[in-house]
Amino acid sequence: MIAGGKLNPIKKLRGDSLFLRSDIEEKKKELEALRKKYRPYDME
Repeated sequence: MIAGGKLNPIKKLRGDSLFLRSDIEEKKKELEALRKKYRPYDME
């Protein structure tokens, strides 16, 4: 997601990246909505 530009870290360390919690939660909601739309049989 970082390489694709879908998620941007606020700070990059040697092997780690830091993100805003609100950005992560927003992305989670977006992905859950897509999962529900395209894979409804997995949401049982």
